[in-house]
Amino acid sequence: MKAIAFIGLMVVSVAQAGVTLDAIDGAFGLTLGNAPDMTKLQKRPNSNDADDQYAFVPENPYGPLTEYTTFLVSDHGPVYRIQAIGGFDSGKSCRTALDTLVGILTEKYGQPNRDLGSKLAGIARVSFNKGSRMITVGCTGVFGNHKLKLIYVDDALAKDAGRKNQSAPDAAEERDSTGL
Repeated sequence: MKAIAFIGLMVVSVAQAGVTLDAIDGAFGLTLGNAPDMTKLQKRPNSNDADDQYAFVPENPYGPLTEYTTFLVSDHGPVYRIQAIGGFDSGKSCRTALDTLVGILTEKYGQPNRDLGSKLAGIARVSFNKGSRMITVGCTGVFGNHKLKLIYVDDALAKDAGRKNQSAPDAAEERDSTGL
């Protein structure tokens, strides 16, 4: 009887070990909160956030994503945001790639957050939260120019850097309206 109980305990322990979910640490060879290897980054001069935005070639790229960018708190880090974008000719192909990516992320990080607002608005967007770190993935665009955006962000670092949370793929920019 003790042998059966021991074997049962071992089976449960092994099953639980296999279900361990990862923390949101980063992606593509970059770690949120750490200083990156600056020799692997190229400053993006033509962006709104040119002071902190760098292009990079990932260690392990994900097929449908072709443009990789990281955002740094200062000139040499730490990383507060990692972003990857891929282009699609149709909304259907973007949503198919989104579904595949969400499946992979769900296996790694657990069930995504329910985003009823996005669903009601017809926006294909999913997010995963763990503490101050978030992953958001979604499709944006119209008429043959659809983009799949995958964003990892450490909200605490972004706030420390004085940046607004830019984790949502279609987040609206704040605009200065004092001159209107």
